[in-house]
Amino acid sequence: VYILLDDGWNASAEPENSFQVDAEHSVRCDVIYESGGYPDYAILRAERVVTERVALSAMPASLAEPGEPIYALGFPGASDQVTNNYNAAVDAVTVTTGTISRMAHMEETNTDVIQIDATINHGNSGGPLINSSGQVIGINSAKMSSTYSGEATVEGIGFAIPMSEAKSIVDDLINYGYVTGRPQ
Repeated sequence: VYILLDDGWNASAEPENSFQVDAEHSVRCDVIYESGGYPDYAILRAERVVTERVALSAMPASLAEPGEPIYALGFPGASDQVTNNYNAAVDAVTVTTGTISRMAHMEETNTDVIQIDATINHGNSGGPLINSSGQVIGINSAKMSSTYSGEATVEGIGFAIPMSEAKSIVDDLINYGYVTGRPQ
């Protein structure tokens, strides 16, 4: 896993060599936590402090309200395949808009989530969910689609992990080396 710093890396059409990166254009990361379920997300540790990218400020999702406009940012691979534009440039990020539908809790994974109506695609996962002030309130993590009785398909229900949930996990990893209250 890498943080891509600029467009100096190369993408290859060969699946086994899909990305060729080097230290000049990327920073290697270790996956230090994976949710292991739905919603799916991971926490990474970069091998060095990344100063080449600007960090967005965070806001507790508890201060956000249902109906508030939000923006889901990411780099969906399907978008790259359509345009043949595999790059890490900031202006290549995709933005989908929507609103906060509600704050919810997933009992099966004991996870708080922000339910949104912005489109979440493969590649949006791990990207920021931001409010109209540009503050990160969550981490895009999942979408749901279902077909009921062979009729209409329900789509457009997305989920993000609130920043407080991510911060709690990071704090546990720093303080204990594992996430408390979750299977190890």
